[in-house]
Amino acid sequence: MVYIFYTKFSEKIRDDLLLTYKSWLPPQLVKKNSSFRFWEDQHRNLLGLLLLIKGLKKFGYSKEVLDKLVYDNYLRPSLKNIPLDFNISHSGDYVACAISKTNRVGIDVEIIQNIDFTGFKSVMSSCEWEIIKNSSTATHTFFEFWTIKESVIKADGRGMSLPLLDIEIFDEHVVCKNDKWYIYKLDFVENACAALATCSDTQIEVEFFNFYKIES
Repeated sequence: MVYIFYTKFSEKIRDDLLLTYKSWLPPQLVKKNSSFRFWEDQHRNLLGLLLLIKGLKKFGYSKEVLDKLVYDNYLRPSLKNIPLDFNISHSGDYVACAISKTNRVGIDVEIIQNIDFTGFKSVMSSCEWEIIKNSSTATHTFFEFWTIKESVIKADGRGMSLPLLDIEIFDEHVVCKNDKWYIYKLDFVENACAALATCSDTQIEVEFFNFYKIES
């Protein structure tokens, strides 16, 4: 089972709520949050951690477990000695967190924008590029492929050190460096593409949280 928790913010969260939320975090994470220059980036960082707290609660862990947050050589976060895997993504006003006890997970969310994506041809296979070019919704199709590849490299953990071109996309799974990943296209975000990658076939449960009020 993989749980996906997500939220959306459209304006600043009230100062009293922010103080409460930050009191749930260990000092080093509060310091890191304060290092972001813009309030939007502070919110994305904080909301990702709040969603992770929701995930920890789902598995019977308290928010104090965040003190065990560590990063590996590829800067992928994990919780030391806690048998859970998680991954966080944000784009625009959306923030999402995937968490599982049985799966390695990677999630990517991308707001669809009108961009010139021809510069990304080198990270797509010739077959993928033909599908994008011939699509009646080429921009959407490009972002679909992009989020799939991003979710895989995030699940794998080696990030952009893995060439995106090495990721072979099939109907319901992806192969990367001989490893098979299962892909789930997600539709909980409007005007966006989102994908989840897992190391085995699984069930998914999605839940929205509103952090403009404190929920139990």
